[in-house]
Amino acid sequence: MASILKQQGVSTIKLNEIKYGKMSKESKELENSHIIDYLSGENDTLGDYGHNLLHILENDPQRVSDLIMQVTEARDIAVDTCNQAARAKVAVETMSRIATELLGRQGVKWSQFKDNMTSILSACDEDILIPMSQTMEIIEGGKDEIIDGLVDEFFHDAIADICVNEYREKGQLDVKY
Repeated sequence: MASILKQQGVSTIKLNEIKYGKMSKESKELENSHIIDYLSGENDTLGDYGHNLLHILENDPQRVSDLIMQVTEARDIAVDTCNQAARAKVAVETMSRIATELLGRQGVKWSQFKDNMTSILSACDEDILIPMSQTMEIIEGGKDEIIDGLVDEFFHDAIADICVNEYREKGQLDVKY
């Protein structure tokens, strides 16, 4: 390609950086919006963004924590304490979708699942963790005990969700975990 450009007398190429930057930003916003719609339950499929979500789940636990907060805000739930139970319920539903996504798309082994979910939950603030643990009836303790209990519960819930979906689709269970 370089030789063709030299033959044509092209010595410099200028890219329209502003347009490319704008397109990149719009694409990122669309991806983020689609992922939030999926995690909030407004959209049942991830489509082309499934791989991107898995990358985020495995490599950027703080962003996952931010996505959980965005989902609760997207549901128009106020931050005041009277709505803490509703916020916790939304956070649990969101984390359940995340757990199901981790298991369903990758067939993650228990140790990988535990590591990923522990990282994600560790990045969450205690004002979300404690209400989630209360919603899921996890015995209170230190942050590590709460996280361990939540990881176990999300793992079992994800397996149950995958089995139910498999049964609905095929009329039989053919899932091995």
